[in-house]
Amino acid sequence: MIRLWSFLVLCLVVRADIYEDIDKLFLNSGDETAPECSGVQGDLPRGCYECYLCNDSRLRNYHTPNHKIIHLTDHSCTTTDLCCVPQEDLIPRNGGQCGVMVPGGFKVVKGKKQKKTNARSVLKGEYPWRAWIYRRDDYRPLCAGTIVEDNVDFVLTSATCVHNYIGTDLIVSFSRDRNEEIDVEAIKVHESYRSKTPSINDIALLKLNKTRERTPRWVKPVCYHNLPPMHATTCTIIADSDHFINPVVPLPEKCKIGNKDLHVSQICAIAPPGDYDPETGAGLFCPDSLRTGDSNFYINGIALEQHESITIYTKVSHFAGWIDQEISQGFND
Repeated sequence: MIRLWSFLVLCLVVRADIYEDIDKLFLNSGDETAPECSGVQGDLPRGCYECYLCNDSRLRNYHTPNHKIIHLTDHSCTTTDLCCVPQEDLIPRNGGQCGVMVPGGFKVVKGKKQKKTNARSVLKGEYPWRAWIYRRDDYRPLCAGTIVEDNVDFVLTSATCVHNYIGTDLIVSFSRDRNEEIDVEAIKVHESYRSKTPSINDIALLKLNKTRERTPRWVKPVCYHNLPPMHATTCTIIADSDHFINPVVPLPEKCKIGNKDLHVSQICAIAPPGDYDPETGAGLFCPDSLRTGDSNFYINGIALEQHESITIYTKVSHFAGWIDQEISQGFND
């Protein structure tokens, strides 16, 4: 029993809403008068799991049809069942056809054949979820964004970029030269964002208005889910010069800025100083290290600020539930 609980602590992500049950279970763990039924029962194969109460709707986000069950029994002999699923079986939040890169992008743009100027050049359409947000009366982009939903109706970006605007003030383009643009219908800034503390809970969604123009057929969404990238994951970011860089996600303690820890809503990645000028709102795109053979990209961060070799991003996994809710409701609170 002790061995199994150690396994749980090391390898499982136990959701916050069942901590209370675990606290109750071990409240009297040192009480010699507690009944012998108190403890944990269950058998999990080797690996890393997420555990939920068995009636939790989030279990639908996993491929696993049959969940492994662990029984938590408290000092009063009341048993609570947890359903556990391997983390590698997590389904992308926005379906399985997301995050597919198009090597080489478009062969021809405006009648001209696209060519890479060097090995790190990124061609139009190569990462088909990239977008740019403009003021309607300006040809300089406010910031970058990322398509995150199967019907390509929603763009994810930084709240700092758009919180002072209403939807009709802005347009979205799928190229940096403001071609193939589409109107913005509405903006949803996360309710915990405060302009006095930018970079904290710094996330927003734009809903596109397709009554005048349709989204280009080649535009596709990136994946997202509720797990942050593992440390040492090599990701992809794209500079405003349309060159890609491969930063690495470090351990959280390596992300301190001025001896200050990152906020829970943030993540960082490290690249050589001077290699990357981040566009506010641009995505940090990473593979899922738990999915062997999965070549899909996931958006794990929204670029906020740079400190020498460290770039700070909004941690998208922290807001996966909020993104799900706002997309499903269409901003209809």
